[in-house]
Amino acid sequence: MRYEISHTYALGGTEPAARLSVGLCRARSISRLLNELRESLQQQTATADVLKVISRSAFDLQVVLDTLVKSAVQLCEADIGSIARPNEAGFFQMQAHFGFSPGLLR
Repeated sequence: MRYEISHTYALGGTEPAARLSVGLCRARSISRLLNELRESLQQQTATADVLKVISRSAFDLQVVLDTLVKSAVQLCEADIGSIARPNEAGFFQMQAHFGFSPGLLR
């Protein structure tokens, strides 16, 4: 971990300025680590939810896809999401969705 010391202290300034600089650097690092931890926990929770549905669904693919797209939308903090796959004609057909208004689905 690298700490920056303010120019004031390096040029013979006061010690509190140096402590403040080190303290701010540590606070930024702690904040970044907490954000990474929060994101990791959200990912693990979403994965656990999907796996739970898979194990309970008795191979009901639609339930799995619905849960997967919902978890992805929430994890990405998005408004909407969908899963689509190509049909025989080569056009994509929506298989699961989350967050779409009824008018948007028509």
